[in-house]
Amino acid sequence: MNKAILSKSHWLNNQIKKGSIKKTSIDEPVTVKEYITGDKLLFKGKDYSLIVDNQDTRPKVYIRPDNRIQLIVKPTSDVVAREKMIIAWYRKELKRSAGFYIAKWQPEIGVRVKAFNVRKMKTRWGSCNIQAKRIWLNLFLIKLAPCFLEYVVVHEMVHLLERKHNARFKKYMDHFIPHWKKLKKELNQFSL
Repeated sequence: MNKAILSKSHWLNNQIKKGSIKKTSIDEPVTVKEYITGDKLLFKGKDYSLIVDNQDTRPKVYIRPDNRIQLIVKPTSDVVAREKMIIAWYRKELKRSAGFYIAKWQPEIGVRVKAFNVRKMKTRWGSCNIQAKRIWLNLFLIKLAPCFLEYVVVHEMVHLLERKHNARFKKYMDHFIPHWKKLKKELNQFSL
């Protein structure tokens, strides 16, 4: 077995317990991202190859013109530091995209979202605090095609009109996103 994996076995087991790493089946190996050059990353429904560049400059993540994700980190960075950089970038990009969809849909739906934020969620794609008019979005949405983020944003915004998933809620969804049932079905095929 790889020395690097053995040296991190305690950390890996803790990550599995916390749910950060999903066990697949007994016969399938658990894949752990090392955030090294060549790793594949999902972003907005597309697979990107990661390029890691060790430099003594400010850390940075961006999409290169050749459609690869560039991660610039200090030469001393470890897997945890590289993962934090990617997660921070994902969070920033999800907030940017969500902000766009919220601004787009507020006049259409006729509601005002006072705040929204992003967090890792294990059981939901989004949630809504109706009184505070605040929406929470699952960080994993940035890995999926943008249509799923838009659907979740609209779904949570419609809850500002109707709290429950009743006929009235469904009527609103049919009006705003006529193909929402198809999107919901596809989205629920992804594991959290």
